[in-house]
Amino acid sequence: MFKKLQCFVLANFAAMLIFISNMGIDARSMWTLYEPNIPECLRER
Repeated sequence: MFKKLQCFVLANFAAMLIFISNMGIDARSMWTLYEPNIPECLRER
């Protein structure tokens, strides 16, 4: 019983990791959504 449950959990965990890696999620992706306002003195005219 425990061996079947362990196999099921590990298989689903591996599938989840493969899915996440195929989406291309990395540490830089969360910073692309944040765009601060640039002060007027630093803006190009």
